[in-house]
Amino acid sequence: MKNESHNEKSDRRAVDVLYRISSLAGTEPDPKLALEGILDEVMGTFEASSASISLLDAESDNLSIEVERGLSKESKGFQLPKGVGITGWVALHGEPFLCQNIEEEERYFELDDRVRCEMAAPLTEGGRTVGALNVDSLETGAFEEEDLRLLVLIANEAGRVLENMWVIQ
Repeated sequence: MKNESHNEKSDRRAVDVLYRISSLAGTEPDPKLALEGILDEVMGTFEASSASISLLDAESDNLSIEVERGLSKESKGFQLPKGVGITGWVALHGEPFLCQNIEEEERYFELDDRVRCEMAAPLTEGGRTVGALNVDSLETGAFEEEDLRLLVLIANEAGRVLENMWVIQ
């Protein structure tokens, strides 16, 4: 059996996680449970310390954490103005962002003083940015560009779940 290249391994990892998320989106009737399932996949895929899906409130233009894993109790009900922090920047600009060392990033907004590395990808619905998928690690340099590319694909799938959620409601 030949050795699998790094690219083949990461491609397989992407296909596996996207398949599981896509299946979840199609089989879980409760959108909030589907989003929680997506976060569980994200936590396992990236060996993250925490992750969240935040959505923009149309009236206040603030981001509210819809579902989370690993965040502190203080983050419950927390609202972040659009444009503030890495998550807010991603929601404002509609572009993914990777910060390998939060100590060197002026956009970083501290919610947990143990976090050292963060990445976020925009959540879109109908061509507009409606929130962000955020992933944290306690290790500096824990995520790479390849991880960010996969996070963008996962965020696109999460966007499909959100679209279904809003159609149902």
